[in-house]
Amino acid sequence: MFQKTALLTLLLLTALLLTACRQQPQPPLQFQATSMKSDADIRSVPGDNLITFHIYSPSGIGDATINLLQGDMPDTVHVRLYVKNLDYLALNYDDIAITASAPRNGPVRETLHMPTGEAKLTPDSYYWMEIQPLPAEEGGKFFGKPAQPPSYLITLPKDFQWGGYTSFSLRWIDYYR
Repeated sequence: MFQKTALLTLLLLTALLLTACRQQPQPPLQFQATSMKSDADIRSVPGDNLITFHIYSPSGIGDATINLLQGDMPDTVHVRLYVKNLDYLALNYDDIAITASAPRNGPVRETLHMPTGEAKLTPDSYYWMEIQPLPAEEGGKFFGKPAQPPSYLITLPKDFQWGGYTSFSLRWIDYYR
């Protein structure tokens, strides 16, 4: 009888604890986004366990540094970069740098740079960034600019998303600049 009562009490306490944990409100996500270029327009749009940073870069050359100030970094981090082409992209976090080239009509090439050396990446790599070109008409709706360029949807690598990192920086160069 005592064992059944103890087990029932333990199950009830576990259920109460789980309910209390679920009811804890999560602090709202808050990020700080900065750029050395004054023409870069950076906006964040949260989703269901994801965040998308929209970066409008009319000059086609720029940078952005993004730091999480409050909340937990979502599982998925996207960057929507509004440039016509992508000759050069560099992602930096911790002591890792990933550089990429993603022409609209050619293959994506990515290289991992670490203190121990560098390596060409393939899509099955833990460090691979998904880089997908998107058409122009979608971006104009977000920024409300009539001459909105096409964009690229960039998904940060699994290493960043699962590694507990809270900040990253990007540099980019459009083609023919």
